[in-house]
Amino acid sequence: MYPAASLSGRGVIAGRAVKCITAEYMVKFHTGYRFRDTDVRDASASCERFGIDYPDEYQAARGMLWSIHSRA
Repeated sequence: MYPAASLSGRGVIAGRAVKCITAEYMVKFHTGYRFRDTDVRDASASCERFGIDYPDEYQAARGMLWSIHSRA
């Protein structure tokens, strides 16, 4: 079950206002399990877009992804 506070987000899809999970909780929900590269990219994009601190467990993974993609 989602915490009530997580459901207080607001967004816009195709010009329509929608209720959604807050960005902070979206990042939080991307922790606590063995994550994939896509999880790191998704959480990193949310952190950058909304000014959220990166979760500690993503710091090393972000560094590895950055070095891999910058070499390509």
